[in-house]
Amino acid sequence: MSTTTAAVPVPTTTTTWNIDPAHTVAEFKVKHMMIANVKGHFSKVSGVLVRDESGPANDRVEATIEAASIQTRDDQRDAHLKSADFFHVEKFPTLHFKSTGINVVGEGELSVEGDLTIRGVTRKVRFAVEGPTPPAKDPWGNTRIGISASTTINRKDFNCWGAMPTVNTPEYDAWVKEARKFGKAIWDITGKRDVDIVFEHPGEATFPVSCLVVKRGGMVVFCAGTTGYNITFDARYVWMRQKRIQGSHFAHLKQASAANQFVLDRRIDPCMSDVFPWTKIPYAHELMRTNRHKPENMAVLVNTPRQGLRNFDDVLEAQRA
Repeated sequence: MSTTTAAVPVPTTTTTWNIDPAHTVAEFKVKHMMIANVKGHFSKVSGVLVRDESGPANDRVEATIEAASIQTRDDQRDAHLKSADFFHVEKFPTLHFKSTGINVVGEGELSVEGDLTIRGVTRKVRFAVEGPTPPAKDPWGNTRIGISASTTINRKDFNCWGAMPTVNTPEYDAWVKEARKFGKAIWDITGKRDVDIVFEHPGEATFPVSCLVVKRGGMVVFCAGTTGYNITFDARYVWMRQKRIQGSHFAHLKQASAANQFVLDRRIDPCMSDVFPWTKIPYAHELMRTNRHKPENMAVLVNTPRQGLRNFDDVLEAQRA
């Protein structure tokens, strides 16, 4: 977070500085799908810094960020981040930080510890701070100082999405209600028929719900974990309803050729909506994550340079060409 503040003089041993919303931004960078970094910022930040003349150790800072002001240069992604999957801005409109201790690290460097609250969950964090700069007058006669602060947090610490809450807690009860809403949406499509098989790709973020919504005796098949590998699920829904969990993997060339032969022999219908080259895997994942993929199935070309090759020998010949 980078802040610039304007002075509000108080005739005591402390001086209160207001965060200037017009010149303040809270920026972030998030690892996306274990591949690339997504950058964004919150444009609406407010708060105060109380400076004590006895020294920085007695200073205090408090800041509030409007969650709905998030911007990542992608309208659809911003809407998703504001939804209940992430910041849930309707229920939790603000993020809040309040310092609990400040230590001097070096000249112009501070370490600020405090409580950061996101989605109603509070965690201890530590900011590395540069500044404050010496006070200076702006063209309109206001006294200002500049401060920048940075920290690293794990969004999963704030119950945004991912690991299932502990069973028999209020958080778990809330999670079940939301998961059942998802199950109802499936019923609206299938005519109240439960899902036979769930093919899992995201992993950590979606695995608990997949195990819940698959039918009695059904199967959850997973072959990746683009959101993480620390999967959780309510075991009762697996053993009491005889559900199965099956690991899978990418096929090698011979297996892929055998599967292709089923299609050529018209023994199965691939119902293919999109086919991507290997280099477009991140794009295909993003389509699935944001629910923008076409109906039916998507495929990725593995070790084959193009579509239209009918068997294993064709692939080998095309690779040598």
